[in-house]
Amino acid sequence: MSLVKNFPHNGIVTVNRVILKDEYTLDDLQLRVAEMCENVKTYHSETGFVGGMVVLNSGQISNEGSDVGKALDSDLKNKEALIITFWKS
Repeated sequence: MSLVKNFPHNGIVTVNRVILKDEYTLDDLQLRVAEMCENVKTYHSETGFVGGMVVLNSGQISNEGSDVGKALDSDLKNKEALIITFWKS
């Protein structure tokens, strides 16, 4: 089982971190990501693009690991996102 179906073992993963400035909203981010996805699917689906996802900071971070300790509030709640794309090499 894999996170992305048909993703090759020698594939490339890109991770881009986005921090929204105060004048931008999550709706703005969704619009920009939709435009980017349309461009990538149109121009790169035959040149290696496999898939992608956007992960939003929900506001809690672990202070001691993934299952120990109490989660702390994050100042970047709903302001930070990761845009993750998967490519054939």
